[in-house]
Amino acid sequence: MFHYSALIYTGTGQALVHGTAVAKYDFEQQLVARFGIYVCLWCSEGTPCASPLAPSVLPHCNE
Repeated sequence: MFHYSALIYTGTGQALVHGTAVAKYDFEQQLVARFGIYVCLWCSEGTPCASPLAPSVLPHCNE
């Protein structure tokens, strides 16, 4: 699993969203399911959450 962050515009405002997914396509499908139509202004793929250091070093893996 990878951690993704994205800044999107939904037509009424901006939202900074976070999520985990196996691939970027899966994260994009989560955004489509949640927001319908949106414009991605920025997206970042983070470190896999399978690291044994995840709880202490990678706080986003605890979400």
